[in-house]
Amino acid sequence: MYKDFFNYEISSDLPPANLDTQILFDKDYCEPPGMSALSLFLQKTQPLNLLANSEMPESLPNLLVLGYVSAVESYLREIIRKLVIIDIPSQKKCEDKSITYGAATAYSNEMLPDALLENCSFAGKKNIETSLSNFLGITFQKSADPDLDNILENFSKVCQIRHCLVHRFGHFGSINAIDFGLRQHEEFLGKPIKLNFQTLQDIFIICNNTVKMLNNFLFREILNRTVKENCCNWSWDFETDMETFKKYFEVFSSDEPRASIKDAYEAFKKAYAGTKWSR
Repeated sequence: MYKDFFNYEISSDLPPANLDTQILFDKDYCEPPGMSALSLFLQKTQPLNLLANSEMPESLPNLLVLGYVSAVESYLREIIRKLVIIDIPSQKKCEDKSITYGAATAYSNEMLPDALLENCSFAGKKNIETSLSNFLGITFQKSADPDLDNILENFSKVCQIRHCLVHRFGHFGSINAIDFGLRQHEEFLGKPIKLNFQTLQDIFIICNNTVKMLNNFLFREILNRTVKENCCNWSWDFETDMETFKKYFEVFSSDEPRASIKDAYEAFKKAYAGTKWSR
């Protein structure tokens, strides 16, 4: 009978290791009340911005990119979850979606829509478009929103960079090269990413603009739909509509700077009051 006699431990120093997953998470954390998805994104990225403007070890910019892309993905989860809670058409869009039994029994009502997104990816334009369509019923046309289309294309490039950092320790792979343009980038295959200060700032601006443009787009499209599908019964009187309008406004508004709810409502009213969409 064959027996393997060779048993040489070429990697030495193997101390015992065990990860206790029950101490990894802050069980006392509660989502700050009244904070929009945009405000949470700005809060999460503020320390990343501070680090990016300081002297850093060579590998730290790579980690900052991971954090920034993660913050964008977190924004998308937040905005979808919050809209499913308050917006009737979004709720209807999700009625036939499945969640696990464990999620149904463990999540609070406020967090339950998050379970819909467990297997979703927001890495890049196509994934974002698919998720907004699947869970909110919102789509956009390149011709109608060229700036949004352009920023999402650039965010897709950032996600390819993130893919290199996560799966290849920053080394450029063939899948990434194909996405960027293989012929133009084939000389970089297998080479490590080297992020300078300006490139890091460009990546941050792309991520920041992705969130803010999506926030503007969704605010506009969701409110337009409430009129066209007559799901909010707007009276076009601010005091009467205040409670309903405020729910939508607070999902999207931010303290940096704080938009005026009255100004936003008046612009909304101006667009629709007295039109064929007005009741």
